Amino acid sequence: MIVRRERRGPTTVAVSDPTMHRDTVTVLLCGRPQREVTSGDGVRVRAVHGGTRLDFDTRHAHGRSFLATLRSSA
Repeated sequence: MIVRRERRGPTTVAVSDPTMHRDTVTVLLCGRPQREVTSGDGVRVRAVHGGTRLDFDTRHAHGRSFLATLRSSA
């Protein structure tokens, strides 16, 4: 997983499961909730208490990467 936060720009999250053993990879970004700007198929973004939860459906992805771009809701 790679998270890249720009000072005044978007936050980009990239995830891959090279082991190919997980059906889902879940990432919790703590802090203010973020809203989804763009994401690929198999990515779900939602605000949760204390931050933003991202779920990546990695089943049958054969190790490929998933990407989501977020922005602050405020």
